Amino acid sequence: MSFPTATSPLVGPWVLGVLVNNAWSVAGGSSNTFLLQYFVNLNFPSGWYVSSAPVITANWKASPGQRWVVPFGAGAGKIVWVGGLPFNCTLAAFVNAVKPDFGPTWSLRAQRRGLGCGVGHGRRPPEQHHRSEPDRHGHESATLC
Repeated sequence: MSFPTATSPLVGPWVLGVLVNNAWSVAGGSSNTFLLQYFVNLNFPSGWYVSSAPVITANWKASPGQRWVVPFGAGAGKIVWVGGLPFNCTLAAFVNAVKPDFGPTWSLRAQRRGLGCGVGHGRRPPEQHHRSEPDRHGHESATLC
């Protein structure tokens, strides 16, 4: 299911959102799991950002008191260019406020992700990929690709 989205000058450098799903087994399996990931990013013009994007999960088939993992935490990241390609590099730490008895008390997420666009295939060269331009309301936004 998808919903139309929009932006507002009130949002500015913030990116907010949520991903929710529940997976059930088919053809005789026995899975019934829930996932919710909210994300809050504050972007800076230099390509740096601070973010919180914990992954909250539930196993509906587990015993009561053992179903949920609810982490809280945050991290930081930066968009970097490597060989003409943009990458999102991030490091975040989370504490599991709610967890099963056998679950970890904390987690660390380190990630480097290619953004899927680069020089060639009709793309602009790197110096033009990340630029900041004022919109019609005078707010600056970064443009990638």
